[in-house]
Amino acid sequence: MNRLLFFTTLLITISFCSCSSMNGSFSIVSSKDIDLSGDYEKVKDEVTGTDSTHIVIVFPTGRTWENYLLKNAIEKVMEEENIDFLMNATYQSQLFYIPLIYGRVKLTITGEGWRAKG
Repeated sequence: MNRLLFFTTLLITISFCSCSSMNGSFSIVSSKDIDLSGDYEKVKDEVTGTDSTHIVIVFPTGRTWENYLLKNAIEKVMEEENIDFLMNATYQSQLFYIPLIYGRVKLTITGEGWRAKG
């Protein structure tokens, strides 16, 4: 009986898995063309953008490719914060998945927000 309880607990613990990893960093990142010879000002020390998609059973409800989620996260933070580019940006991904039930893939980018003067 104790063995059955141990393996059941182990199986349940393994089933609810989640992980987070720091995937990379950028000196400058933007989703639009910028002229680096212009004058820019730092708007905020830290801005954050996220994008995610859900997984139902084994079917994603959106695109799960990391580069697609990263592009969307960058565009969202640039639009929300009214900035032209991010400097010293890092991005990380998070995965939460309960096998054959539900999951979520989330990507977060954080950096300094800059925009053109004037």
